[in-house]
Amino acid sequence: MRALLVGAGGMGKAWGRNLTANNDVELSGWIDLREGAAQEAATELNVSPGYLGTNLEEAIKALAPDFVVDVTSPAGHCEVTLTALGHGIPVIGEKPMATSLDEAKEMVRASEVSGTLYMVSQSRRYDGRVLAYRKLIAENLGKLGILNSDFYIGAHFGGFRDEMDHVLLSEARQSLGQYMHRMQCLVGAMYTYVVTCWALTRRACSRARLFCANILGAG
Repeated sequence: MRALLVGAGGMGKAWGRNLTANNDVELSGWIDLREGAAQEAATELNVSPGYLGTNLEEAIKALAPDFVVDVTSPAGHCEVTLTALGHGIPVIGEKPMATSLDEAKEMVRASEVSGTLYMVSQSRRYDGRVLAYRKLIAENLGKLGILNSDFYIGAHFGGFRDEMDHVLLSEARQSLGQYMHRMQCLVGAMYTYVVTCWALTRRACSRARLFCANILGAG
């Protein structure tokens, strides 16, 4: 399958490694809005995509890829996804899905209307350790009364993460409380929340709740 990779930052390079390591995938193109960024990333990874550039529309027309991997910053996710889906090309996107709930809904709607697959990466439910945890609960612990899963992080990665308040869920702020001030808290906690729900039974998961708080403040 021929992949078009969009985004040549840190995660873009990580995806570049993953794609080239898969024998079923050809990294046919790599683009980034920054002039020369895709070329620089390809050189660093010692890969040679057939197409390097800055424009998604032009890349799609030149390559007709089988799928697009969107590893741009969140502000670009909606535009990249809508463009690719508009051409009938499936998209694998990175989290956070979008910068607002309206954008996220528009992306899902575009997938449904076009009948084209859109999926967001970063699910950890297929991690071997999580599978073992699920099996342990099912085979050894029996019915659970309560399961606490706590997540704490003080990471400051820089870039877009330091410029956005409530990534993806900015318009759902009232339903989640006014406490989520950094995306690392929300997105990181969602990993744990999703894994916990999946490790439980469907009935137990229906009663699961997430509370996320920025304890230390913006600093």
